[in-house]
Amino acid sequence: MNAEISVVIPVFNGQAHIARAIDSVMEQTLAPAEIIVVNDGSTDDTLDVLQRFGSRLTIVTTPNRGVSRARNAGIKKAKHGLIAFLDADDEWHADKLQKQVDFLADWPQAGFCCCDYTYQDRGMPETTYFTFLARIKAGSPAAWTSNPLLGLVGINFVGTTSTVLAKRDLLNTLGGFDPRYRQAEDYDLWIRCARRAQVAVMPDVLVRKIRHTANLTNNTAETLHFHELVLEEHRQRKTFDACLRGPSELIFALARTRYQIANVCFQHKQYGNCVRYCRKALLTDLSFRNVRLFLYYLSRKLLRLLSFGLVRTQ
Repeated sequence: MNAEISVVIPVFNGQAHIARAIDSVMEQTLAPAEIIVVNDGSTDDTLDVLQRFGSRLTIVTTPNRGVSRARNAGIKKAKHGLIAFLDADDEWHADKLQKQVDFLADWPQAGFCCCDYTYQDRGMPETTYFTFLARIKAGSPAAWTSNPLLGLVGINFVGTTSTVLAKRDLLNTLGGFDPRYRQAEDYDLWIRCARRAQVAVMPDVLVRKIRHTANLTNNTAETLHFHELVLEEHRQRKTFDACLRGPSELIFALARTRYQIANVCFQHKQYGNCVRYCRKALLTDLSFRNVRLFLYYLSRKLLRLLSFGLVRTQ
């Protein structure tokens, strides 16, 4: 297969991290054909940092319009058949591109491939994303590759865009990232990709995700709300009409997301919103398993209240 790769890096006010991210691209054992950095209206010294790399970068500067439009601008600029995404505050392992190209060679029908990554959260020891997903029994790389569309509805196993190597033709056909979503725009795109093509999931750890206070994903409540919007959109689109299990799994996943939003409301003592979202989650899916899940969440909330907060539950 043609292994010429365009790397797309969106950045907004990333002067503290962007050089390290670019260095990790330049240290790849399989060098990409081009590195496109979309400067999304940065107001700090990001542009000065980028210009130090000289002609090794293609710099696209736009007004601040959000990460979806920035990535789409990079896709439009890309000249090569494979596109790898990297967030401006993440890093690749040196063999990331080589291993993914080799892996995709065995999956010619795949529209994109993704891999595992490390991250560190809230003072906890560094772990990998797939380890976390295994701990909550969310599946495995083999299962996700076997049925990626169903797997994605259950959990966003891609996790971060920095793990993805995708075919440019597929991204262009789908119209890229949907700018309506401030968050979960990547989750929406992976679901749309999985409707059209296979997804190859590598178990290898090839990316290091850096979490800090400026990360968009630090806002848990907002992330869950956009996750809900994406699932509701695909419910309305009837994404799973041709799949026997798909519609029921999507509806159950939507209900679970609404319980998670209720949890966040409860933690912030927004009890009215908590009740509203629990009710909304119950009415989303009147199956036996969802009624059982509703009773589980309700009992834990009542236990927390009756113990005056001494019992820590969600």
